[in-house]
Amino acid sequence: MKVRAIFLFFLVLTIIRTQPAPAQNEAQPLRQVLSYTLISSPELEPVHTVLQNSIQALLPEAQPVYLDYQSEAAQQLITELEIKFIPYVIFSDNLALQDSFFHMVKNEMVEKNRGHYVIPDKMLRMAEVLWLGRKTLAQRIDIFVLNRCSACKEAEEKLINFIRENKLDIKLKIRYEAQFDEFGVSSTYGPEDIKDSLRQIVIQEYYPDKFWDFLLLRKDKTTAEAVAALGLSLAKLDAKKDKAMVILEQDSQEAKLLNIKLYPSFLWENIYLVPALEGLKGHEPFQDLSTK
Repeated sequence: MKVRAIFLFFLVLTIIRTQPAPAQNEAQPLRQVLSYTLISSPELEPVHTVLQNSIQALLPEAQPVYLDYQSEAAQQLITELEIKFIPYVIFSDNLALQDSFFHMVKNEMVEKNRGHYVIPDKMLRMAEVLWLGRKTLAQRIDIFVLNRCSACKEAEEKLINFIRENKLDIKLKIRYEAQFDEFGVSSTYGPEDIKDSLRQIVIQEYYPDKFWDFLLLRKDKTTAEAVAALGLSLAKLDAKKDKAMVILEQDSQEAKLLNIKLYPSFLWENIYLVPALEGLKGHEPFQDLSTK
């Protein structure tokens, strides 16, 4: 599995370079052995290995204690701290006695969760995570996209072609983003973007046999041109916009629940949230997926 390095690593380098050295005549506190608990899964070994290396670069003396997330000890911590995904890191209390502690706090590399020092969720989510308490949907991949995002369109094209060329039995679902509040629905790109997203949702829901072709046609055509090429009409699609709006809101709520900030993001089998196309290569059957 190829894993994109966790952003923590780059913060570590910055902190190590900027951390002041203690004066030679300064009395040093008695050191205690620092440990941390890593809750993870064998399937995520490449991910948590990067995480461990990052911690070691900052805290060379820290000793890891690995817990499989299905173990009784891990389940107790998951319940106590309301952990939503793994890998997850919990430091021993004497982290506060370490020279690096102030710098970790200042750079938002550590926070407290119910009295425990932990790596913040937002940092852990910069790499792949396994969401807990979700039903596994075998051979399904959801792509969370912004309608006018060029990287999103490229990812759609690569996955569609890969699935077709290898004759894979995989269900691909595109999930669109929008902002819903008391004032209604909005998009960074304006109302036309919302209208376009709704039309694409209608094609995906009501004309699934045409949807992948539509996405590929969009590379060189406008939505109207792609729709016409498939023998559909904008009027026919717009007639179902109310039903599509319900789905758009559901997709947006799911993205919010998973706290997705990067687009595209990939949800494999409804549990593995992967923030980069490259990360999918760690899962069967995507090992040979071209990401260039």
